[in-house]
Amino acid sequence: MNKKIANLSLPLFFIWPLGGFICTFYNIKSKLSGLIFILFCMVFGYSFSFTDTTADSYRIAYVFSRFDYSSFEELISTYRNGQMPDLYRFILYNFTKLFSVNPKVLFALAGFGFGITCYKGIRLFIKEKGEQTNLYILILFVVFFSLNPIANINGFRFWTATWLAFISGFNFLFYNRDKWLIGLLITPLVHFSFLFVIPYFILFKFFKKITYNNKGIPKWVLVIYIVTFLLSWILDTNVIKLDGLNGLLGFSGSIENKVDLYNSDQITEVINERQTSLFHRVNKLFSSLIKILFFMIIIKVYNILKIFNNQSHNRLFAFILTFTSFSYIAAIIPSGGRFLTLAYLFLLILILRLFKEYPTKGLKRSILWMIPVFSYSVLFSIVFLSYRLVEPSLWFGNVFWIILEGMYYKVTYTL
Repeated sequence: MNKKIANLSLPLFFIWPLGGFICTFYNIKSKLSGLIFILFCMVFGYSFSFTDTTADSYRIAYVFSRFDYSSFEELISTYRNGQMPDLYRFILYNFTKLFSVNPKVLFALAGFGFGITCYKGIRLFIKEKGEQTNLYILILFVVFFSLNPIANINGFRFWTATWLAFISGFNFLFYNRDKWLIGLLITPLVHFSFLFVIPYFILFKFFKKITYNNKGIPKWVLVIYIVTFLLSWILDTNVIKLDGLNGLLGFSGSIENKVDLYNSDQITEVINERQTSLFHRVNKLFSSLIKILFFMIIIKVYNILKIFNNQSHNRLFAFILTFTSFSYIAAIIPSGGRFLTLAYLFLLILILRLFKEYPTKGLKRSILWMIPVFSYSVLFSIVFLSYRLVEPSLWFGNVFWIILEGMYYKVTYTL
């Protein structure tokens, strides 16, 4: 029955794209479902309205309107000279302007890249899930998807890079597929900030045995995790200065300027001003609840693995503990907290594995607690942002209507 419903996704997609997208989840492993999933991401990107001047998509569209590089070779040369922090966005600009100046076309192409990586991430979750399906696994899946949903095409650079780092890192480290190192190395070209993250993945590959052994996870790894967790609550924004980091790592040009900007007092003041708004206070509250819940789950996982010692789980858990510790420190820098999303994706896979093998009452309660704790994330990231960012026709129109509606679309910029 599920396969029959999923097969309806193709004809339904042209009549009602949202309906076709929903049908893909009845058999997400099939190639047809993958195709429709990616096509819907493209339609979603094409449907952006660019009316919210505070949205990343509005600023990206504005830069796109002023982009005037004449050739791909010129683009590469500019990047190599340090005048661009990364390449992905500008390659999309360059390619799109070969045939269109419409920002909707740009975001359709951005949706294509995001859709591929997001679908691969979901496929990884489904692979780990196996044949089991129940309420607890459904909750884990919804939380997994809500961490980096389709609405994040709004800021496609970082969030596409997040999915790419996740699928590449998991395949490279835990499925021992060395060819995925290429995916990890490409990630900083999508968003420059992953220059600080990818070296950790590679180092963990070669020095992982320091962080776990036959007996489990050494206590010092857990202690570091707990200490960084506590520090993340008390350290002020940008308390750590990165003045010498650019010289140490050899960064220059645009990347150096980006690091200096994120680490500046100016950005700190902007962050502090934003935190007074109701939206940011609510967002901070639920982000804190998520952090507390996952801290409690990690302590529970540590105790479970002390009883049920498993080398594969120990290796994944060691990575999660150390990478989350890194992310807590990175969160002190503005926008650095986004790396916690990547850490949480890995953690959810471990929770899924443990639930399948050791479905203890404590683990079940922890999963059920995700319902209220992630309620805001689901409602805001999946529902509200989708409603706020795209044209209403996406929800009830057909593909041809949506395309024709946006074919001659122009944005009046106020920047």
